[in-house]
Amino acid sequence: MDKKKVKELIQEVISNNVDSLEFGNDKHNAPLRKANSLLHDALIELGKSDWVSVEDWLPPYGEEVFVTSKMAPDNVFKNRRVECATVPKDSNGFIILWEGRMARITHWKPIDKLEG
Repeated sequence: MDKKKVKELIQEVISNNVDSLEFGNDKHNAPLRKANSLLHDALIELGKSDWVSVEDWLPPYGEEVFVTSKMAPDNVFKNRRVECATVPKDSNGFIILWEGRMARITHWKPIDKLEG
């Protein structure tokens, strides 16, 4: 997805809605104002990072995701959470694939399907 293009399209709709507002006609303007408010919220969401903090939410067990750490954010690995007691894992259930700085996973994100 081209987030920049989506943002531009949303901003264009907001601008067109503002141009359509009628002075003093609250009955007509209310839906446009509500739409603009929702579109503004969508713009804020689009501006957020795709990375999820492990403190906010964890992926389901077994789902492969990308993981990284605040200590080394340029290092991104594929990993998954497991419930198995015999596999070395961190406090959030992610498999420990390495030792050292990067061993503490702080963020993850879903692995998106490639566009066709």
